Amino acid sequence: MQRKHKRKHDKGEQTSLTDERIRLLDEIGLDWAPSISGGMRNITQQSHDKDWEGVFNLLVEFKNEHGHANPKKVEPKLGPWACRMRKLYAQRAKGETTTLNDAKIAKLESIGFNFAQRNPQPLPADESVAAAAAAAAATGV
Repeated sequence: MQRKHKRKHDKGEQTSLTDERIRLLDEIGLDWAPSISGGMRNITQQSHDKDWEGVFNLLVEFKNEHGHANPKKVEPKLGPWACRMRKLYAQRAKGETTTLNDAKIAKLESIGFNFAQRNPQPLPADESVAAAAAAAAATGV
């Protein structure tokens, strides 16, 4: 509301916003034009980061429960989110600008999130050995 009154004030139109109020708002650092200064983007990004942290924490819980940090696509909330993280990672690898930054990548990697595979599900050690032996036998290696 103050920004609207400030625009009126700047145009010389009548408003309840006085020069003294403007001075006081300037002193506390009010951003009069957040869409120009990037202030709205910063506020929005802070909200997105908070949301990201919340889903990341769900992924940590998922890992603690399932032994891996790579939910299937059908997993409610986490599946689509994990697919999105992989997509953003691939876009970033192509040089595109994304919201997935180095810090988020490091956090995901720290819990074993796999950016390369779409549905990685770790097998227990004895099953992975059996699967490798079966694959070798099938290919004649």
